[in-house]
This record gives sequence, C-alpha cells and structure tokens, in this order.
Amino acid sequence: MTSFGERMRLQAEQCRLMGSPLTGALLEGAAADLETGGVIADVVAPYLDLPPGAVPSLRFAGALHRLVLERKTPQLALHYPSVGGAAPVEEVWPVAERTCREHLSELRQLMARPVQTNEVGRSAVLFGALGMIAGPVRLLEVGASAGLNLRCDHFAYTAGDLVLGDPTSPVVLRDPWENPPPVQHGVQVVERRGCDPNPLDATTTDGRLTLTSYVWADQVARLQRLRGALDIAARVPAPVERAGALEFLTRELARPRDEVTTVVWHSVVWQYVDPAERAAVDQLLQDVGRPLVRVSLEPEAVDGSYVFRVLATCYPSGRRVHLADALGHGPPVRWTGCEDRAVTTLVYDGDCAFCTSSVHLMDRLRIHADTVIPWQHADLDALGLTAEQCSEKVQWVGDNGEHRSGHEAIAQLLLGSRGWRPVGRLLLMPGVTRTAGRLYDWVAAHRMSLPGGTPACAVPSTEKRPR
Repeated sequence: MTSFGERMRLQAEQCRLMGSPLTGALLEGAAADLETGGVIADVVAPYLDLPPGAVPSLRFAGALHRLVLERKTPQLALHYPSVGGAAPVEEVWPVAERTCREHLSELRQLMARPVQTNEVGRSAVLFGALGMIAGPVRLLEVGASAGLNLRCDHFAYTAGDLVLGDPTSPVVLRDPWENPPPVQHGVQVVERRGCDPNPLDATTTDGRLTLTSYVWADQVARLQRLRGALDIAARVPAPVERAGALEFLTRELARPRDEVTTVVWHSVVWQYVDPAERAAVDQLLQDVGRPLVRVSLEPEAVDGSYVFRVLATCYPSGRRVHLADALGHGPPVRWTGCEDRAVTTLVYDGDCAFCTSSVHLMDRLRIHADTVIPWQHADLDALGLTAEQCSEKVQWVGDNGEHRSGHEAIAQLLLGSRGWRPVGRLLLMPGVTRTAGRLYDWVAAHRMSLPGGTPACAVPSTEKRPR
C-alpha cells in the first residue's frame, strides 16, 4: 500500500505537470518533513486513513492557501502570486514549515473540509457539449459545489476571432479548444440547479474564500476566472441543495419538463460517490424512460495512466459517445466525437395539440429521439430546416445533418428505439412506404378533427408545399 508521504509526492508531481510548481514544492517539502517525523506528522495525523480519492494532500495545500488569503501568514504570502507574492518557489518550504508550527491547530481543522475547487475551466467542456443540443436545456449538476459551472452560458469562449457565449462576461476562457469548437446551436439554459453533499454559497464571504483557497495559488488565470464567476453568481441564481446524487436526481427527474432537453452533468466528482449510489444513478437514468443526455468529465485509466474523458450518454437509447479529452481543470479540450453527434432530433409542431399528444404517447411507449423539441423553440437554421417544413410535417434530423420528414421521420424514430426497430423497417419497405406516406398525409390534413386536435392544428393552405 502506498504510504501517505508517497501519495503526497505523487500529488506534487501531478501539480508540477499541471502547471503549479508552487503547490508541487509545498507538497514535496511536506512529504520529506512527514517522513522525518516533523510537524507535518502532527498536521496530518487525523487524516492518515483517508482514501486517496479524498485528496488529503490538496486539503493541506488549500488550508495553507486559506491562511495566506486571510492575511495570517505575511511571510508565506511573499511566495503566493494569488496575493501578489513573487519570492522564489525554491525557498517556500522553510517558511511553510514555520507556518505549520505556528498554526498547527487551525491547519488540522481546515483539513477536515473536503476539497471544493468548482473549477470554472470545466465550463469549456460543458458549453461545447450543450452547443450540440438544439433548443432550450434544463441543466442538473451532481457535485455542483457552489454551482459556478451551472452558469456556463454566461461565460465567454474565444476561438480565434470568434467569441461564443456572452461577449461581455467577466469570465473569458481564451482558446480553450484545441480544434474547432463543436458548438452547432445557441446554448439556451432555461433552468439550472444542482446538488452537493457540502454545498458552498458563492454569494457569502466564507464561500468565496473557501473556493479561492483550493485554486493553486500560482495559477493566476484560474484565479481570475474564478473571481469573474463569483461576480456572475451574485446576479444569476443557480440553487445548489445539500443532497446526494441519487436523492436529487430521483426527485428532479420525476418532474418532467416538456419542450426542453434535460442534461445531467458531473465533472471530477464520480470518484467521491459511493459505488452503490453510482450504480443506482446509472439505473435511474436508464429507467426514466424519457429523453435526456448525461455529460461527464471524469478520469479514466488508460494504458497505466489517467486521462480525463468527456462522455455523452443519450437515454433511453443508452448510446454513449466519446466527445473529447481534456485536463482535470478543463482546457485544453480536444474534441474527438464531433463527427458523431451526441443527439438526434425530432422536431414537431408545438402549436398543434394533436402533435403534442402524439409526442407524449410516443414517450409513454418509449419511442424516442435523443432530443424532442417543438420547431417554435428549435434553432432551425442550425438543423437545416424551415418553419414551413416543420409546420407541415414532423422532421427527424440525424448525424451529419441528415433529415427525414413525415412517415420517414417516424420510421427513423422507430429504428432508433428498442423494441420498435422491426416496425421502422416495415414502414420503409417497398410497397409499404407509399401507403404509409399517404396515410401520414391524410392524418396531417385532418389532425384538427382527430382526438387531441384543435382548429390550431390545421396547416394553413398558404403554408402547404407541393409533395
């Protein structure tokens, strides 16, 4: 079993590789001090049995940073760029060691807190994934901390001369994507909420201080993004409740929202969730029986090392797409799944009661596209559709912009739904497809008089096109 000191050294190396020589030097010095029975042995004594996933080394680094931010250690602050320090990294440990002796009791108390980074850079992943989804989004985050990434649509993202998101935002992620951004639609978040076992309130002094303390003190760009995100949090509500993943999602997913796509998002949090709860959440998402998309940024073991994979899983089909690889803090993001879009889209007439009733019936029968949206709320230009097409017939949009209308759209929908594929194939068989097309046209022409229909369901004659 790896000793606590060895784990500190491994974390120190990771910090150096991820661009924080200061944190690396602090942890390397702490590991050496621990192995010689120095003051660090007393600091970490209550936490020697913590699992590696609880990252006690980063708890220690965060506790030291908090003392600096609270102006309790002026000599150590000289080494911390977060407060304007510029003293050499190579000279930091002796000063840090004295700080540990002077603030032993307080450091031990601060280390009891779990690490809460709420890394804003991960929004580069989330925003890119949301940009693949047509129409409004309901965003639910597991392990949301203070909910900063729930406001991802209020940040700015540059890609060369292009600016996506909010160009006036105080949070600017500059060129976070290595390859062209995958955003195909405007990101419309109409509801945002999250859960966390220990949520932080980003609008309070203590919450802001805690979040800042867990950002590595020599990564000034990350600190600037965080400060901008805290300003946004003060004016854009995003409630985060104290709850576990299963409790939160069970309740939220029991409240279906029509005309929006529900997205469940989590980043670098799954390792902290109990395995039994992880399995229960996986089963819950599969059993909901309504279209939703799960987007995750989590570490995966690959060839003896860890990479941070961006995955999208579409339910109820269970189709899983490897969208990108990133770093634990987000950028740089390398998109790998852009050619295999995470969602297919069914577009229907939301002003037609018969059409809406039909969509609800298909939902109960578990006949789904990955995204189902009224054309009145869809980005038709991005989907390659017109209002005239959508008001006359249901439209199905698949990979690479492929689309089908009318009975062929229904056939594609059936082909993508478990248990209904034979029916979809039947509708496209020679000799059947012509009859199916005529039947669809008759239903479309008479939908105002069918059960659930209203006069509003009629397609105005001026909108009809030759078939």
